[in-house]
Amino acid sequence: MRPLVDKWRALLNSTATIAPSEARAASDEVRAFAFDFYRLLQSNKPDNLIFSPLSIWLALMMVYAGARANTAAQMQRVLHLPAAENDLHAQATALIVEIMRRQLDPAAEDRPELNIANRLWGQIGLPFDPTYLDLVAKFYASDLAQTDFQAGSLEKIAAEINAWVAEQTRDKIPQIISPALLDSLTRLVLVNAVYFKGLWQFPFSEYATHDAPFHLLEGGTTTVRMMSQKESLENVILKDYAAVHLPYRGGALAMLLILPAEGRFFEFERRFDGAMFQTLLRSQSYEKIELYLPRFELNTSLMLKDALITLGMPDAFDPDAADFSGMAVVPKAENLYISAGVHRAYIKVDEAGTEAAAATAILMQARGMMIEKRPPVIRFDRPFLYAIYDKPTGTILFMGRVMNPAE
Repeated sequence: MRPLVDKWRALLNSTATIAPSEARAASDEVRAFAFDFYRLLQSNKPDNLIFSPLSIWLALMMVYAGARANTAAQMQRVLHLPAAENDLHAQATALIVEIMRRQLDPAAEDRPELNIANRLWGQIGLPFDPTYLDLVAKFYASDLAQTDFQAGSLEKIAAEINAWVAEQTRDKIPQIISPALLDSLTRLVLVNAVYFKGLWQFPFSEYATHDAPFHLLEGGTTTVRMMSQKESLENVILKDYAAVHLPYRGGALAMLLILPAEGRFFEFERRFDGAMFQTLLRSQSYEKIELYLPRFELNTSLMLKDALITLGMPDAFDPDAADFSGMAVVPKAENLYISAGVHRAYIKVDEAGTEAAAATAILMQARGMMIEKRPPVIRFDRPFLYAIYDKPTGTILFMGRVMNPAE
């Protein structure tokens, strides 16, 4: 892991002159993409959900770096990139470095563990454009591992990619792709991994955790291990919802928990967007509350193709229309296009804190106590939404919903 940290530290030095507004601009793009993508995942089915918009966005940014013509224009809109192309990748780097800044400071103490990693696996002998490889190395700390999809063992290649992802995510994402997703026409696999482990600034006492009912949307209840605490936390309590910010040690990262009013979960979820998220970051006040929150542990696996086409980038998946000529020079008959996109994510929340991980793979083929007034009570005993975010930039690292913490 040390070489990767050294790469990010080098990027920190190289972006030292970039203004904070550059990181915020990229954060705005990630947030806009996050809610577009989340909207497509919403359904009236009571499914738990965890995904990392940052991971998907960064993987697509590496793909976008090699896109040209209409393929690039479509991706630009989906990723919410400004029309002016100046410094877009530098802004992405500034955001990553800003989020990881405390990780790169050897003197920083009491900080969450955060790892962001990128890597490419490319076909041996494919004439990759040196400018493209330099760009992803310079701005995304990503190197190219050469492999042989045409004559090599696809099982071994998949195992190598999965082993790298498992290492970067502390084994929380043990597999990102299966050998079945690879074939002799695969030319490039781009992978991003994000791992986070943070301790609560105000941990829950295990002695206070107890069995309690959790009310399901479809009716009935399930028994969960309910944590509880009384603490002064940033919160807002309104008629339509209640929200609480749980900070992690170190102060830069927090989890936002949102409890829609009873019977109005789907109505609220449809209205929950980037603007409301921004409002929640600004409008809360500190107040002692009595908080009840269930332990939960979730996994999600998503195939990205249909969602990304729906969002507006169909050409990237069309072997006849895709233009990734910025990646490599190949004959028109072997035109590069995206054959699949995979995203897997994991989260565990308990009394001590949170552990979360995500990985995104984009596969490209060649065409072939005193007595006092009781504080307000916020009891997360019915479905709720959550997001783990970076407080200085407002970047959403992970987000999702908990419909049944006992599943």
